[in-house]
Amino acid sequence: MKKILVVAVAMIFATSFSQEKEVEKEFKKRSAGLELTGSRIPSFGVFYERFWKIGKNYTSQTYELSSVSANKQGTFNEFTGSGFQISSGTKLYSSDKGGHKGLFYKNSLVYGNIKFDEKGFLENYKGTYSYFSIFNPEIGYDFMIAKTLRTSFTAGTQWQIEVKGKENVDNRDFDNWIFNFGVKLSYDF
Repeated sequence: MKKILVVAVAMIFATSFSQEKEVEKEFKKRSAGLELTGSRIPSFGVFYERFWKIGKNYTSQTYELSSVSANKQGTFNEFTGSGFQISSGTKLYSSDKGGHKGLFYKNSLVYGNIKFDEKGFLENYKGTYSYFSIFNPEIGYDFMIAKTLRTSFTAGTQWQIEVKGKENVDNRDFDNWIFNFGVKLSYDF
């Protein structure tokens, strides 16, 4: 578990630092806020985003930390669990005229970990479900609702690569494609 977490964090920082040497970037602003994502594995978390202009194009680097929960809707064998998800991604805006708002495409590196420890009537369900993803495309729309207040709506999918489960979690009953939708609210500074 610790090795996977170290590798995931190293991947996130490697992508962040490697991109800074490719093209000269003009720094524009930062944003920090809250996010809510609905999917088979819903999450609520915080994020930080840095915006740049690269040539004529606008882009941003995002860092997210979320609390995730598995619910009793048939997804996880009728048991509940909770955990965390970390991710780092890049947004590319579709128009060079709109700046850091408008339609965008995003892809992220993701690592998640959910722990189960529930006592049932006939059995106890205990274990860990872990996953990571290198293919997490999203399409979204950013817009300003005040001078420094930004919101965005997203929809996308995530292809999860599962780590071998521990104890009762066998990873055989899980779909690897997770569709999601989300909303973010942040403050630009």
